[in-house]
Amino acid sequence: KSHEEQSRFEKDRIAQAKLIMKPFILRRIKSEVLQQLPAKEEKIEFCPMTEKQRTLYQALFKKLKRQYYTTEKLKAMSRLMLK
Repeated sequence: KSHEEQSRFEKDRIAQAKLIMKPFILRRIKSEVLQQLPAKEEKIEFCPMTEKQRTLYQALFKKLKRQYYTTEKLKAMSRLMLK
């Protein structure tokens, strides 16, 4: 068989297999699902931190702030501001 004949034969076999399996497979495509979903709702709620959470948060914040504002970064920022 030539490559075209074999390719067509494979495509036909795949199509036949899909027809046989179709009744047994539940499949929903994105466009069908999107019509059934309600509109997305975003809500931000604030709540106070416990004392332990506040302490951990402040310690982490200070650590990250020190790491971010290294001498090199401060020099680079100064150069950018002078331009």
